[in-house]
Amino acid sequence: MRSDSESIEAYRQALERTIAVRKARLKSRKQFLKSELNARLTPKGIVSRFPMTTLTVAVGIGWLTGRVVRALLAPEVPHSIKKEAQLAPSRSRASSPLIQMLKEIAFQTLTNFALNKTREFLVSRLENSRTMTRVHNNMTNISKPARAKP
Repeated sequence: MRSDSESIEAYRQALERTIAVRKARLKSRKQFLKSELNARLTPKGIVSRFPMTTLTVAVGIGWLTGRVVRALLAPEVPHSIKKEAQLAPSRSRASSPLIQMLKEIAFQTLTNFALNKTREFLVSRLENSRTMTRVHNNMTNISKPARAKP
């Protein structure tokens, strides 16, 4: 009887050591993931992960800011002058189709670029989500203690 209680006690201590080791592993993994997440969420981390997206957003914000500043600083033009300006012939009717075509090409290029970047971003998010799900499942499997056999 005494040997049974000693073996049970030894097994209990072994389980406690296993639990302590796994808690330490979980704690170190948690600290690692937290530091990794903090590094990725800094502005420098975001710019280094998504340089073209950041550049595109910065150009867009700069363009919008310029338009707002120009609208605020431009003097108000009376309505009658606007009508006269619309009726006046444009500078060069010959270059108008060329300029229109260049605008369309630029718009299509920017649209394709934005769509590609959005698709890449969503795919990377999906892959990260799948990776985090696998990590979570692995962590859940690690944290489940083995069933004790008496």
